[in-house]
Amino acid sequence: MTPGYPLRLFALTIISVSFAAAQAEKSDVCPRDEQDFIAIQQRADTKDPSAQTALASCYDLGMHVQPDGKESIRWLTKSNEPGLRSG
Repeated sequence: MTPGYPLRLFALTIISVSFAAAQAEKSDVCPRDEQDFIAIQQRADTKDPSAQTALASCYDLGMHVQPDGKESIRWLTKSNEPGLRSG
């Protein structure tokens, strides 16, 4: 085994877990928790593309709201409007 390999493996694991936790906060899928859903709605209203995509997912799945394909498409469209995406 290469010297320092366990330490590098440990560091990569920590980085991966940290990245996964950061991504979980900005998931593109409808949250299960009611409090998280309310936060998604608020972020979607502030033009956060990730939150808009998650809200579209909620309407598509009928989670926390009545299923509504038109509303789902509306939020997906908003999430892809030019000038809103960063990166």
